[in-house]
Amino acid sequence: MDHETNIIKIRCQLESGWRITVQSVRKSVGTQELRHYIPIIRKRFELPVSSVWVKRKGKRFKEYFLSQAA
Repeated sequence: MDHETNIIKIRCQLESGWRITVQSVRKSVGTQELRHYIPIIRKRFELPVSSVWVKRKGKRFKEYFLSQAA
């Protein structure tokens, strides 16, 4: 999958109201580079992507989502 396709798929997930993580994007899009794509999506599409740290089953990770202001 190419760079632009990954950006489009991740943007669509965010705009659909999903809370996404590196693991969920790895499974659905096929890339582990979510942290690389988030700043691109924020800047290019001017989307208010927020993140929070989550702890589940002893693991800590970030969830990304669109702020309510969107």
